Amino acid sequence: MTLVMSGGFGSYLSVMTADTRQVSRLKIGNVEKTFRYHDNENKASRLSDFTLFGSGGDSLLGTEIKERLSEIMTPSSDLVECGKALEKVLGEMRADGSLSSEKDEDFFLQIVISGFCKDGTSGEVKYDDFKTGVRFKRFNNFRYDGTIIAPSADHLEAIIKNTKFPQAAQGREHEAVINYLATVHATLAYLEQDTVSTKCNYYGIMKNLQDGTLTHFDGSVDTKGWINE
Repeated sequence: MTLVMSGGFGSYLSVMTADTRQVSRLKIGNVEKTFRYHDNENKASRLSDFTLFGSGGDSLLGTEIKERLSEIMTPSSDLVECGKALEKVLGEMRADGSLSSEKDEDFFLQIVISGFCKDGTSGEVKYDDFKTGVRFKRFNNFRYDGTIIAPSADHLEAIIKNTKFPQAAQGREHEAVINYLATVHATLAYLEQDTVSTKCNYYGIMKNLQDGTLTHFDGSVDTKGWINE
């Protein structure tokens, strides 16, 4: 199971968070069992100077996609170029049998790449469905937007219904985004203790509005105890 979220303010800030827990659920007879593996610290990470990468579903498949992307990209590849590279990689994987429509069912593979374009705007590239393919979304300037890769469709619906991004003080938007995403993370970690870690890793890119330079930052938050019964 995976919890990866991205959020930010258009043309200014992009943040991605992820849990670390790796589990699989198998049905044995009429009983569903959860098996836990070693933690994965790389569900979300830096992809290029302009972008961040996150994946959900099959962790090995997500890792392979990132590795293939890294082979054809450069540090200066922006969000548009990363989107085109993702389409190329997915096409190659369909051709060699690594990816098929059957593997895209029930959240088997989800990819999100967030960050900046070279024209200064920001947004995300998302893939979670074999039929619709890679989708590009440009964020409105200085408006909050983002996406969530949740453990299930029910969790995603609950998050959308019950959470609202708070107003952010000017100059402290990055703190507001991290806190908001970590709070959502804490809620799901509390509700899904077997499948979502309390540890929340975050990665971000912030643009200097004066000269346009991009700065990366990262860290982690332990959300244990954030939610009371």
